Amino acid sequence: MFLRNTSVRREFSVTRFIMRQVRWL
Repeated sequence: MFLRNTSVRREFSVTRFIMRQVRWL
């Protein structure tokens, strides 16, 4: 469960980073 939560959190962070990049573009 902890690993799963970390995975989701990591994926969310990556998605947020991509959205930020697209926004800059």
